[in-house]
Amino acid sequence: MSMPAWKGLFDWSMQHQSQEGAVPKQVTEEDRKWFQEAMAQYTVDHVQRMKQIKATLDASNDSADVVQQKQDVLEELLEIVDNIDNARDLHTIGGLATLLSLLQAPQASLRWRAAEVVATCVQNNPPVQQWFMEGGAMPKLLHLLHDEDATCRTKALLALSCLIRLNPLALEVFRQKRGVPQLVDAAKDKEVKVQRKALHLLRHVINAHPPDAAAACQLGAAQQAATCLGSSDDDTWQAAVLLIHEMTQNAETLEHLKQDTQLHNQLQSLETRLQGLTGEDKEALEEESRQCTQLINNLYRQPHPAAPPLTAEPRRNGEADEASSGGQLHPLAAVTSSLDQETPLLLGPPS
Repeated sequence: MSMPAWKGLFDWSMQHQSQEGAVPKQVTEEDRKWFQEAMAQYTVDHVQRMKQIKATLDASNDSADVVQQKQDVLEELLEIVDNIDNARDLHTIGGLATLLSLLQAPQASLRWRAAEVVATCVQNNPPVQQWFMEGGAMPKLLHLLHDEDATCRTKALLALSCLIRLNPLALEVFRQKRGVPQLVDAAKDKEVKVQRKALHLLRHVINAHPPDAAAACQLGAAQQAATCLGSSDDDTWQAAVLLIHEMTQNAETLEHLKQDTQLHNQLQSLETRLQGLTGEDKEALEEESRQCTQLINNLYRQPHPAAPPLTAEPRRNGEADEASSGGQLHPLAAVTSSLDQETPLLLGPPS
């Protein structure tokens, strides 16, 4: 894209502006042709481009060059579907099936890029969420949680977070597909990014369906959150604090947390560490230090009324702790009215 061509278009536009009292200049056929060619060169038909990308992704050739080309077009597609209308058009041209098939591609580089595109498509986009659910996205993303590649696991959590946000039906399907046990397992992952995203998503699920707090606690979520309190990654231990606070809202879980010696010790250790900060570090984590102390007070230092809410700092795009509904209901909410909201959570191994 050359600057001289843009300058030529700008100069042409300026020359053809109507000025007060000026006689409009007749546009010649040559001028019209030049303008149309210039505009065609610098505008993109996104639907047509997505069709071309789909054709590239559908190619069965797995040579190194073709795989690299698929990686490149997936990154391009990620930018295109950031526009909500383009995400819907991707469904119209049959692109959802292509994306979902790539979640099971032999190459990890294609699996995680496809998951990232799925996340962008479904985020805050109810019709597209519904189409992906109908296309079988949920079981494929849950399977990707157990991928040998850490980036695939991270992107799977991102996509799941975006899929169940503002989507009660997807959340219920997630729960009945043993999503909570798989999140607890993901919180034990050796990769910090996976741990953090799992803690955020688990907190969102419990917030949306409080009875799951007891099930998560039974599965070891409290112990893992306690372990994460000692993480050197600030975002991870902050996510753990917020999850633990969410779990205190359930009376049964609260009593369990009060008796957890490891949790008590880890919270005290974190509080001591935060109180020992000085200067800019202390100022930067002042709110987090207050949250930690408040949680300790709620659990151990005073009779426990309903714990006041902790204020979570805004998270990055797609993090599950952003995924509160804000009082809005997904258009599929009517469908979920037939589902028993107190259906016992399945705790066995993933199917």
